[in-house]
Amino acid sequence: MARRCDIRAKLADTAPVEIRLPFVRRVEDERDARSSLTMMGQLAWELQRGYLPAQPELPEEEAEEQA
Repeated sequence: MARRCDIRAKLADTAPVEIRLPFVRRVEDERDARSSLTMMGQLAWELQRGYLPAQPELPEEEAEEQA
């Protein structure tokens, strides 16, 4: 089980930087780690762009009950 991932990143015109990235949950294998990294990347993308998913519309009956 892994709790973090060590990554070496290189930005344009800079020396490589080592980053220790904690997983948001424990991972059991490579597939689980890949899934967790993909999820974290998606969340970072959404936060950076201020993305908010559309709220599902409630059926009229439920909307009236909540009002």
